[in-house]
Amino acid sequence: MISRRSRDRQANRERPIIGDRRPPSKLGDIQPDHWVTEYTTELINVLNVLGRLIELERIQAEMLERICSAPMLSAEDLREAGALDVPEPRAKPKAKASPEQTSMLD
Repeated sequence: MISRRSRDRQANRERPIIGDRRPPSKLGDIQPDHWVTEYTTELINVLNVLGRLIELERIQAEMLERICSAPMLSAEDLREAGALDVPEPRAKPKAKASPEQTSMLD
């Protein structure tokens, strides 16, 4: 008898070719047959955003360098500055001995 896990591993996981074993998606019916004006507007907007990000690249790289080269602040530094409320480290609780162990120690 083959287990379910074994059957799952042996199953063919390849996706069927679109339209071969399953009907084509309804999304294909709503695609325009030409380049619409809205596409041009959206493309220009995306290109503008990408261009502005490229313009900021030098400033972002300098800022990252300043952050990475600065000394690290400890939790104590932040706590003293009032910027961080970090609980004090707690001592690990001592393991309680079972009744059998305590009777052997007495």
